[in-house]
This record gives sequence, structure tokens and C-alpha cells, in this order.
Amino acid sequence: MLILAAGRPLDRQILRQSFPHVFLPGSAFGGQGIFHKLLSLARLFWAILAAISHVRRCRCIVAFGGFPSVASVLAAKLCGVKVYLHEQNAVPGRANRLLAPLAKKIFMTFEEAAGKFGPRKSRCVLTGCPVRKKILIEREPAGRGRMRMLVVGGSQGSKFFLDFFSGRPDFFAWLMERLDVLFLAGPNLADIPAARRLIDNARDLRGSFTLLPFLERMGPAIRSADIVLSRAGASFLAELASVGKARVVLVPYPRALDDHQTANARAILAHPGALADVQIFEEGKIDKLEEALRAFIVAGPVDPPQTFSDRHAGAACRILEELRDADGP
Repeated sequence: MLILAAGRPLDRQILRQSFPHVFLPGSAFGGQGIFHKLLSLARLFWAILAAISHVRRCRCIVAFGGFPSVASVLAAKLCGVKVYLHEQNAVPGRANRLLAPLAKKIFMTFEEAAGKFGPRKSRCVLTGCPVRKKILIEREPAGRGRMRMLVVGGSQGSKFFLDFFSGRPDFFAWLMERLDVLFLAGPNLADIPAARRLIDNARDLRGSFTLLPFLERMGPAIRSADIVLSRAGASFLAELASVGKARVVLVPYPRALDDHQTANARAILAHPGALADVQIFEEGKIDKLEEALRAFIVAGPVDPPQTFSDRHAGAACRILEELRDADGP
């Protein structure tokens, strides 16, 4: 098994102790000016050449979207290697929409994505989103103490949550009197001035406030949280559903391409699985967001669901079964 990925700092940090991997040159194409688009096309050419030497020895590839997938899939087709796609979001990404005609099958996290693939809808298979094995073995109930809130902003979306708490000092003080907060701000935002100010403000308050760039063991963090405040990235939603959590407040990142996070949140609301209480708010509705958090906190802790969603837990195995079944000509 070989992973072809972008060379971003987070990718390097995650993969350095993982499977064998190769970082491909490239950059995002969508949302860029003409100069950056031309530069992206040049990098795509070099990425295809770099990928050919690796994919030609593979029996198949599974592409998960993003610019590394485009180079990998085109290299695979040049080498006669079978191509499969996985679409994490309820609205397919542009790379996967572009590559869909080249794929034998398209694996999906949300059934809502199938209709967006047009005539390739018949190739879509609902598998769920693969989650880390650690998530599954760390989903035992946590001991009950003070209430806890887990805040997850992702790589781009933490600034809103930082500004939300910093701009409402009275609410932040009220909140810290009643619960402990673990805030995962992402590697790019964990040390910006807004984050440092929030940490300084929390020092004089009662509760425990911990701000980290990321966390390796997400299972215990999710399981021990009474409230999860998050964006609506597909991978984290799959982890939430796999671990089980009673109260989840989602604020989709509004500048995500094709507004796919809003579609993810609505799909989760329609099929909550092990998430017993899910609420969705737009960034502009911060008063409503505060009201919802206050209501959850005043209501006190609740026991998490006794059952879990195993759709995502078994997603990797289902994808492997599909690959084995399609191994013929």
C-alpha cells in the first residue's frame, strides 16, 4: 500500500509515522487567479510524471479528492490501472466530479452525493467514511465530573470560534464557571494573537481551558465531551457518529467550496445515527448559537447513546470488499 498526498505541513506530520507515502507537487486550482491557475497546471504536469513511476506497479488506486487525486488518477489511466473514487462530502468536490468518468466505482459517505454525479450515479456505492481504528477502541464511556465542551474548528474554521468566545467575555466567563473546554484550533491558528488572548482571559476564570493545534487521541476527547461545537467536515462528523455523542452544535464553514459543509450538516441532521441531538447554525446567527449553548449547559449533562453508528467503522472493510469483487476484467 502506498499513499500519494500533498506536501502540506499537516500531511507531513500525519504521514511521517504511517504507511509508505510520496508527496506530489501541486496546488489547488479552484478559486485562484489566472497566474496561480497556470502555475497549478504546470505543477499538475510534473505531478503526473512523478506519480506514474509509483502507480504503474499498483493493481488499483482509490482517490479521495483534492489536487493530488487528479495527478494520481491521470497517471493511473495512462498506466492502465483501475481507478476508484471516495467522496467524503454530501456535495462532491470538483476533483471527484472531474474524475468520475474515469472511475469504475465511486464510494460515498453520504447518499445525498450520488445525485450530483449525474449519469455516473449508477457507479456510486454507499460505504461510509473510514475512521481511525483508535477511534473505535476508545469509545468506552468516560467518568462523570464537571461538564466538558470540545471545540473543533478544523484547519480553516477555528478563527470564527476564537472570535466568538473572545467577543463575548461575559458569556465566556459564565461558560467557564460551569464546564471545562478543550479547543482544537488547527496548526495554523493555535498560536495567533486571538488564541493567545483567549488563553490569557481563561487564566483568571474557574474552569479548565486547553487550546491545542490538534489531538492524536480523538476518541476519548469526543466521548468525554458533553457538548461538541464544531464545523461540519466529513471526517470529523464520521468520527462523531462512530463514537457517539449526545449534543452536537454545528456551524458549517461558509467559504468551503460549493458550500459542502452545510450539505454535510444537513445530511447528518437527516440521518443522525448515534448523535442524539444535533443543531445547525450559520455564522451570522451568533446570538442563536449562544442561546443553544446556554440551553445545553443549563440542562446539564446527559448520558451518551448506548449504540454507535458502525457504518463508518466498517467503511474501510466495505471498500476493500468492493475492490476484491471488482478485481476481474
